[in-house]
Amino acid sequence: MPITWLVAAFFVLYSIYAVSRHLTYLTSGYDLGIFDQAVQRYSQLEAPIVPLKGVDYNIFGDHFHPIISLLSPLYWIWDDPRTLLIAQAALVAGSIIPVWAFARRRFTAVPALFVAAAYALSWPLQGMIDFDFHEIAFAIPLIALVIYLIDIHRYGLCLVTGAVLLLVREDMGALVVFVGILLLLRRRWWEGAVAVGLGLAGYVIATAIVLPAFSPTGQFAYWSYDALGPNLPSALGYVVRHPFETLRLAVTPSAKVVTLLWLLVPTGLLALLSPYLLLTVPFLAQRFLSSRYQLWGTEFHYSSVMAPIVAMAATDGAARLVRRWPRLRALPLVWSSAALAVACAGTVFVHAQFPFGRLLTGAAWAQTDRTRAISAILPMVPAGECVETDDRIAPQLTHRNYVSLPGIADDLATWLVLDLGQTETGYLGPTPQAFMEKSQQEGFTVVQKAGDIVLLHRESPVSPLCSAQS
Repeated sequence: MPITWLVAAFFVLYSIYAVSRHLTYLTSGYDLGIFDQAVQRYSQLEAPIVPLKGVDYNIFGDHFHPIISLLSPLYWIWDDPRTLLIAQAALVAGSIIPVWAFARRRFTAVPALFVAAAYALSWPLQGMIDFDFHEIAFAIPLIALVIYLIDIHRYGLCLVTGAVLLLVREDMGALVVFVGILLLLRRRWWEGAVAVGLGLAGYVIATAIVLPAFSPTGQFAYWSYDALGPNLPSALGYVVRHPFETLRLAVTPSAKVVTLLWLLVPTGLLALLSPYLLLTVPFLAQRFLSSRYQLWGTEFHYSSVMAPIVAMAATDGAARLVRRWPRLRALPLVWSSAALAVACAGTVFVHAQFPFGRLLTGAAWAQTDRTRAISAILPMVPAGECVETDDRIAPQLTHRNYVSLPGIADDLATWLVLDLGQTETGYLGPTPQAFMEKSQQEGFTVVQKAGDIVLLHRESPVSPLCSAQS
C-alpha cells in the first residue's frame, strides 16, 4: 500500500537526519540530554531526576509530561539518547497516517498521497526533527488523530485521545478546551462540554498543583505573559477587556506575522476556509502573546504541533471549494501537487527553513575541526563520574555519566569538558573561558586540549550521588 511505504520512507529519513545531528555534535543538553536523563531514570523505575537542570531536580518541576515514561522500555534495549531521536522519528512519521486518512475521505488516491507527502516534508516537521527530542513529538500524531476522529464522528474516542493529550504537556489543556469549542460548534453539546471541562481541569491540575509541588521555587516556571497579567484568570480578563490591544500584541513585532504567513501560505491559504483551523488558536496565543521572543519566529520545534492542523484544515478547505463549485474538481490534484512541489523546492533551495536540505548537500555528515576535536576528547572521560560540560556536548555523555552544565553540579564534578569556541556554556550560562579560569583556581588542571575543546580534571572522591545517578 503506497501510504505504508510513504510512512516507512519518512521514518527512515527522519531517523537518519536526527542521528546525523547527534553524530556531528549538533544536539544539546537542552533538550536531548534532559530527556535522556529523565527517561533513563524512568527505565530504572526511579523518579525522573535531571542533573542538567540541577542536583536532585525532578523534571516534574519543569513541565508536566508523564507520557515520556512510555519510552522507558526502549532503554532496556538500548540506553542511548539516539533511542529518543528514533522514537521521535516514529511518532512524527506515524502522524502521516491520520493526515492521509483525512485527505482520502475527500480526495482520490493520488491527491491524498500528495497531501500526506507534502505534510511529511513540511518545514514545521523538518524543524521538529532538527531540534533534538521534545515531548511534543507525542502531541503531533495525537492532534492529527483528534481531528480525524472528529471528522468521522467518533466523539467518544476523540475525548479519550484528548485525555491522553493532557499527559503530553500542561499547555495541551488549552488545546483540549478548543477541541471542546469545536465540538460545541458542531452542536455536540455533551461531548463539547466534557472536553472543555477536561482541558481546564488538566491545565489547572498541572500548573497549579503538580508543577509547583516539584518546582524548586514552588511556582509554575513558564508563565511569560506579563503584558496580560500574573496568572491565567487575570490574562483572560485582560483579553476580554482589551481585545484590540491584545490583537496588536499578537501581531507585533513583525516576526509573528512572518511566522503566520509561513504556516498558511505554503498550502495556499486554504486552511482559512476550514473550522479545523480554530485548533491553532491556543498555540498561536501561547506563542505570540508571550514575552519570550524565542517563541515568535519559525525556529526550533514550536510550529510542529500546528503542522497537522494546518495540513488537514487546508485539505478540508480545498474540499469545501470543490463542493461549492463542482467545476473545480481538478483542484485537489493541482493544489496537492503544488503543496508538495513547494515542500520539495524548499528542501532543495531554502535550507534555513527546510533543514533536510543538509542531507542533499552533504553538510549533515560533514566533519569539521570541532567534531574531530570532540571525538578525540570524549573517550578520555571515564564512565560513572560527575562531569560538567558545554550544553552542546552534554548529550554525548548523559548515557554514561552524571552530567550537568557548568556551575550547576554544586562542586560534585571531577571532570570538565569545555568548548572555548563558544560564547557561553549554555543558555544564560557562564562563558567557557571564565568558567575554566574559575575551575583552575578550585583545583582543576588541563588534561588534554584539542582545538577549542579542553578537558580538565581534579583528584577528588567520586560522590555517592554521582555513582548512584550515572
